[in-house]
Amino acid sequence: MGFDFVILIFTIVALYVKHRTCSDLWHLLFRDGLLYFVVTFLCNALPAVFTVLNLNTIMNM
Repeated sequence: MGFDFVILIFTIVALYVKHRTCSDLWHLLFRDGLLYFVVTFLCNALPAVFTVLNLNTIMNM
């Protein structure tokens, strides 16, 4: 989960800092690349939140 978050931050920074023109490739990378890492981070965060909540013994497995 931490790795996905770090890659997400690096992708955001790289797309904002290094890009000066608005091309179709930039829009594709911005939309699809960031969307992929946001979805992956959220999908990995959900089980981590349930583990931290410690709801019952079955959920801990």
